[in-house]
Amino acid sequence: MERMKSGRLLVASVVALVATVALVLGASARAFAFVDETWDSDKTFDSDTEINERVFVDTDITVTVAEGKTVTVWFGINTHSHTPNRHTITVAGKGTLIVYGDEGEFGEDSEGGTGGRGGDGKAAVFGNLIVDGATVQCTGGEGGAGGDGATPGSGGDGAVGLTGNLTVKGGTARMAGGDGGAVGFVVNDDAEGPTAGKSAKAVEGEISANVIQASDDGETYTAIEGPTTGAQYVIATSEVEPGPDPDPEPAEAQDMFRLYNPYSGEHFYTASAYERDALVGLGWHGEGVGWIAPAEGAPVYRLYNSYAGDHHYTVSAFERDHLVQLGWTDEGVGWCSAGENGVPVYRQYNPYASAGTHNYTTSEHEAMALVELGWLYEGIGWYGL
Repeated sequence: MERMKSGRLLVASVVALVATVALVLGASARAFAFVDETWDSDKTFDSDTEINERVFVDTDITVTVAEGKTVTVWFGINTHSHTPNRHTITVAGKGTLIVYGDEGEFGEDSEGGTGGRGGDGKAAVFGNLIVDGATVQCTGGEGGAGGDGATPGSGGDGAVGLTGNLTVKGGTARMAGGDGGAVGFVVNDDAEGPTAGKSAKAVEGEISANVIQASDDGETYTAIEGPTTGAQYVIATSEVEPGPDPDPEPAEAQDMFRLYNPYSGEHFYTASAYERDALVGLGWHGEGVGWIAPAEGAPVYRLYNSYAGDHHYTVSAFERDHLVQLGWTDEGVGWCSAGENGVPVYRQYNPYASAGTHNYTTSEHEAMALVELGWLYEGIGWYGL
């Protein structure tokens, strides 16, 4: 028991340190221009601009962003109007507009009771959006983390990327729903925590454009004519882009790309360069090639937990079937494993996380460093080349 307590204290210290660093970095990243914005006429941006307050829009307007320039709105755009009379924002020019919804507040801590529920995130854009030549990215706010307690508080729900109708006349629109907040930290060894918050869908409204839609698991991309509102991630373009070849020629080997979601803490692994690039466009960090998988070998199954927003990978058909019985979605074979003479891919488990619970790496040093931080070593997951 003492060992468990000391391990949890260590993890708590690490989490607190990471949170402090993130707060400092976030403050410095957003410290460019604290301006309370109200847009009541057309706007033109000829230089990179960061806006650190919510923007309010009182009428239909056109926002023009010069080519090569980026305008970032950190706390969302609200048109002050309600369904069905939302104002319309047209984004023109060949620049980039990025809008993030505000994150939900943390739940209150309760040392002897149940921690408070985290607040829900806020929509990135409340209003109708027309993209006319620009690149626009809207990401809903993440739900706030639940409060710490003898029973931890549940996380708040993520927010929709766009509450309104999306029309793409030219350029590209990338919409993403915010992630659900994390469960609070358990301060009682016997407590069972509530669930994490739910992730939001990308668009709450109709889409009028050729759409490359990612399914809720972020895996399967399909070109459709619209309208559609069901996915957590949506990429809309003025022209239909081809999806991945459904029957690619077999390769001698596959580069396995590794990505990281800085909002949920999940590492993600895929053999698809198309999927990798789409996720990077939605804010994931590309971390290069994790290992090389053979074209043939033992199947590595890929599963998805739609409630926690987490992926899992295993060579065990028994483990796959057990997780499916628990509500996970079987996404088929992600790649293949080499034989035992190949390069081992080590598997670690974080018992304190609700998403990003597993890490897979060929680096023994990385694996042992995580174990020292409280992760559990689960041996070799599979083998690469």
